[in-house]
Amino acid sequence: MFKKLREEYGKCIYHGYTLTHTEDTLQVEYQIEIENLDTFSTRWYFPKSMIPFFKEDDPMARRLLYLLGMSEVISYYKLTCAPIVVVKESLNDFEKQWWNKLFYHGLGEFLYRNEISITQEELVSFEVQGEAYTPIISKEVMEGALIPIGGGKDSAVTIDLLKDTAMTKMVYMINTRGACDATADIGNYPQERRITPRRTLDKKILEYNKQGFLNGHIPFSAVVAFSAVFCAYCNHLQYVILSNEASANESSVKDSTVNHQYSKSLEFENDFREYMQSILCPVDYFSLLRPLSEYQIGKHFAKLQAFHPVFKSCNLGSKTDSWCCNCSKCLYVYVLLSAFLSKEELINIFGEDLLVREDLVETFYELIGLRDTKPFECVGAVDEINFAVIEAIKRYTELPLMYQLYTQTPLYQEYMSKENPYNTYYEKENNVPDRFATIVKKEMIEHV
Repeated sequence: MFKKLREEYGKCIYHGYTLTHTEDTLQVEYQIEIENLDTFSTRWYFPKSMIPFFKEDDPMARRLLYLLGMSEVISYYKLTCAPIVVVKESLNDFEKQWWNKLFYHGLGEFLYRNEISITQEELVSFEVQGEAYTPIISKEVMEGALIPIGGGKDSAVTIDLLKDTAMTKMVYMINTRGACDATADIGNYPQERRITPRRTLDKKILEYNKQGFLNGHIPFSAVVAFSAVFCAYCNHLQYVILSNEASANESSVKDSTVNHQYSKSLEFENDFREYMQSILCPVDYFSLLRPLSEYQIGKHFAKLQAFHPVFKSCNLGSKTDSWCCNCSKCLYVYVLLSAFLSKEELINIFGEDLLVREDLVETFYELIGLRDTKPFECVGAVDEINFAVIEAIKRYTELPLMYQLYTQTPLYQEYMSKENPYNTYYEKENNVPDRFATIVKKEMIEHV
C-alpha cells in the first residue's frame, strides 16, 4: 500500500497561505494539495486583540506564518507519503535538511505502526520553487513570556513555578477546553492574558482515512512550537516556555529511535531553537521542566491541590473534558500520582480505582517495561514509573491488584534494592536560562 500510494500520488504541494481580515479576527488559510488526489486547507483564527503587533508587511511575521504552514503539511502528507514535497516559497539547504528530519522522526511512530521500513533520506525530498529568503534582524523590544498549557499536570507545575516572577506572562491555548480555562483561572490569568487561537483541519482527511489511506500520529508539538512563537512575536514576548520534561527523550520502542514524544524531546527543542536562530527570530523557545523527571513533576503537582479537580491529561476524554479511565494515559497518571496521593484522593480525581482493573493489567506491564513497547502516549520513562510504583507500595496498607502482581515480578526486588535518584534529579543538558534555572533548582531540588 505504501509503495503504491507513493507511486500514484508522487507529490504533496504546499501552495502557501492566504490572509482574510474581519473586524476582530485574522484568518490564515493554508493550502495543501496531494497531486492526483485532492486539495486541503487548514485554517487558523487569531483574534486581533491577541496579536496586537502583527503587521502584514512584517517579514518575520510572514516567515513564521509560512513555517507554521510547513508544520501543518505533515497532517496531509501522511495520507500517501509522497516522495516529493513541493514548496512554493523558499527553503535553503539547512531548512530542507531540518524538515526532512522532522518528517522522518516526527512520523516515527506512524511509520512503525504502519510497518513501513524506509530511511530518512528516502522518505521525502523538497522541491523548492521560491526565491531565497533573507533573514531580517528584528528591532522589536521583547520582554515577558508565553506559556502554552494543555490542561494537564505539567503546565500547571510550570505556572506554579513562575507565579512569583516579575515579568509579563501570558498563557497560550489552541482550541481551548475546560481544563485549559480552569488551569488559567487557578493560575490567575484573566482573559486579557490568554491567547486562544482556533485551528481547524480539513474534514476531508477523515474521509480518506476511511477509504484506507494512511493514518497515524503526527508531531503536533511542532505545530504548537511554530504557532506559539508567532503569537509571542506578535506580542513582543521574549520567551515561549514549554513544560516538556527529561522523560520525553525516551524512545517508545526498545532499541529504536521511535518516540511518540519526539517533538517534545530535547533533540527537537535543540533543532527548533537552531532553526529560529537561523532566521534571526528574537523569541527564545525552551522547556522549563526539561531538567526534571516526571517523578519530580508528579510529586510537586501532588501538592497543588487547587488543580486536582480540574486538570485533565486524557486525549480520548479531551472532547468531553473528562478522564476516560480506559487508556494508557489515564493509567499512567494514576500510577504516578499513587506514589504521592491517597487512594481516596485519586478516586476523587478519576472517579474510580484504576489499579484494580484487570483489563488494564497489560497496559500496566507496558508502562513498567515488561514489554518491548511502551504505550504510544505521553508517559514517563520506564525507570521512574517503577520507582513510583515502589513508593506507592511502601505507602499502601493493602495492595491493589496491579501492585500485588508487581510484587511477583523480578522488578519488585530490583527496584526495592535501588536508591531512587529522581527526588533530586537534575538533567544538566537543557536550555533553561539562568534566571529560570534558579527557580527550578530552588523549588524542585533544594526544597526536597
